[in-house]
Amino acid sequence: MPTPEQEIKQWLSMADQVTAVLSQRRKNTQSADKVTVRPFVKKGEPFHQFVYQQGAKVRHENLPSHMAADLIWNLLDKQYHQGLLARPGEELHITHFAKWKCKRAAKESETAQPQATHDRVKNHIIAEGRPVAFLTALGVMDETGRVYKDKQAKFRQINQFLALLVEGLKQLPKDRVLRVVDFGCGKSYLTFALHHYMTAILGSEANIVGIDLKADVVARCQALAETLRCRGLSFRQGEIGRFQIDGAVDAVVCLHACDTATDDAIRQGIGWQAGLIYCAPCCQHEFLSSIGRDDMKPLLRHGVVKERIAALLTDALRADFLAACGYKTTVCEFIETEHTPKNLLLKAAIAHRPDRAAFERVAAYARNWGVAPYLEKELRQLFGW
Repeated sequence: MPTPEQEIKQWLSMADQVTAVLSQRRKNTQSADKVTVRPFVKKGEPFHQFVYQQGAKVRHENLPSHMAADLIWNLLDKQYHQGLLARPGEELHITHFAKWKCKRAAKESETAQPQATHDRVKNHIIAEGRPVAFLTALGVMDETGRVYKDKQAKFRQINQFLALLVEGLKQLPKDRVLRVVDFGCGKSYLTFALHHYMTAILGSEANIVGIDLKADVVARCQALAETLRCRGLSFRQGEIGRFQIDGAVDAVVCLHACDTATDDAIRQGIGWQAGLIYCAPCCQHEFLSSIGRDDMKPLLRHGVVKERIAALLTDALRADFLAACGYKTTVCEFIETEHTPKNLLLKAAIAHRPDRAAFERVAAYARNWGVAPYLEKELRQLFGW
């Protein structure tokens, strides 16, 4: 159990998402009556604004966020008896008289508050109207927290992705640093979103690694993570099927990796016995040349129909292979089809031991369609089946 001092410093370690109000100044200090602190982004860099209120006078000071954390701590430690730290969904009430005392409390989402607009307000996990450093840096939001018009679909996708992960993440261990591997991370909108959710919203410690084939993309993402001081977030260049990592992996994410790259991610996750595996497949071409059943000829005669059936069969078999390998698996829509036709998400949570007999039944069903899945071959090699 962390001490109050440790808990405060843990909150301040994620200062780019923390607001603060410091009050009840100590005797014999020349401090302002009240200090209000809020994060903002300036030219892509995270800053905090300190507003010092002394009677009718107000003074402003802007500091880089990594410096703001030290100043907030020093003010609490030496000049104020009371403080309130807040981040999305949670508050930390602090008093410091004879000794430190901290109390956590749930914070009502700001998205539930009435707003002066005729548009319908949606309760997103990451709310519009409040600047978030990584979204501003990635060009999704401006410095006031307004989402750009051409990024509304991306903003909704980020929030829908997080909403789908919420229940699964709650089931992961809470007594250690969580490790997540994001395969095919690309520009890493969702990788940064996951890091923000796990650290700034849930308050967990996380070690998240984004993997991508393109060296220039990896370099840009790594530089941004360092600029935003995203502790525990890193990026590496590499192939999904050849990526190696020491120690346990709690969750594997693979969104829109092409063709059998999704199967490589599933195989890696199963091999690591990851607690969660989330995949949104893309471009399933594996079965197009071999799929065939006499009783399905009318459906397979037309190219576009055959392509869609092959894609659906690919995902259905993936879900069943995951289930046979010990995972409770569901298939759901990831985002509205108006934004992308590749909108299925495989959600798998480890639940039981692998079942060889169930695996063979899935393999036999694949043979009925005239296909020999790449994932089946990989899993047979993994388990020695």
